[in-house]
Amino acid sequence: MKKMKILIVDDNHIDRIILKKILKSKGYTNLMEMISVKEALHYLLKNDENISVDLILTDLIMNEIDGIEFCKQMRGKKKFDHVPIIAISASSNMETLKKAFEIGVSDYITKPINPIEVITRIESVLKLKIEKDEQRKREEKILNDLKMAKKIQLNMLPKPLNKEKISINGFYSAETFLGGDLYYWEKIDDFKYGIILFDVMGHGTATSMICMYIRSLLPGVMSVNDAKITMEELNKHMIRFNNMLNDEMDYYFTAIYVVVNTKEQTIEYVNAGHPTGVMIYENRSYKFLEEGCIPIGIKPNLNIKVGHLSYRESFELYIYSDGISELLGVSKEKISNNMQQIYKKKYEKISSFLEYIMYNIQLEKTKDDISIVRIEVSL
Repeated sequence: MKKMKILIVDDNHIDRIILKKILKSKGYTNLMEMISVKEALHYLLKNDENISVDLILTDLIMNEIDGIEFCKQMRGKKKFDHVPIIAISASSNMETLKKAFEIGVSDYITKPINPIEVITRIESVLKLKIEKDEQRKREEKILNDLKMAKKIQLNMLPKPLNKEKISINGFYSAETFLGGDLYYWEKIDDFKYGIILFDVMGHGTATSMICMYIRSLLPGVMSVNDAKITMEELNKHMIRFNNMLNDEMDYYFTAIYVVVNTKEQTIEYVNAGHPTGVMIYENRSYKFLEEGCIPIGIKPNLNIKVGHLSYRESFELYIYSDGISELLGVSKEKISNNMQQIYKKKYEKISSFLEYIMYNIQLEKTKDDISIVRIEVSL
């Protein structure tokens, strides 16, 4: 604490001498003095990363630019907004003190200067600064860790798939750094393609870690050529995971899994408590994907009812997280109507519901995690 740099700003030569003498007597030797706010601002606001200060002692009443304006400018600079400022003044005007504290002054010392008061207030403020600096370091480390985790999570998303009769792409946006939504797809055999979108219940780091755990299971469980077995396997893993945690809270997730067979022109799907997917045919008629079971991880027996659809014309299939409904402010029954309107209006260059969602997210902050997958199938 004694090595911290202290800046004294006062146009009174005697007061500066007194302050330096008091500080040096207590071991504070890293001292700087400025005779005006203008001089202090010129020094501090240089475009030099090496310029720093740990504490500012400033008189409030000075010529040209006063201490109030000085404090205001310091608080307006990110580099110095956390630096404690102790105001010094012979004035006891309550309005002046009120302004000083409103703009972020940490403490106040009255003139004539009392050595005990000066040291007591300085050491109190510097001790608090050390604690806040340590807290900022911890928060910065957490923030960097979250940024790295987000990169990992984004890298787990599949790249768009474009084949002769099917194309698949998606969009993901987390409310915070890490989200509880994720999607994945892969080619199961020469004609079958599996697509899944899931949403772990809850928010925060724990749900995101569970989300990535589930993602690690998908290549294996989706290689099985059966939608029912895939979902049962995911349920077994989730039940086992909850048992291993032995926690009061059981984690679970909703999901919708779709298998498209481009040779047989069929769709097999399971909706595990997830928002209903919607299939839009060329003639703009549509079907909801509602068949399935309860969410994954709640109980061992899912009692799955597999949905089966066939198609004889091209279509688009959308699966999405519940954040889509919240973003648009509509119920599941109105999702398809929104899609119909989009096709009619052709918002600018928007050619699909997926692009429309991305367009909406650019206009307003997401209130929830957003995931949406578009599957386009032709004959």
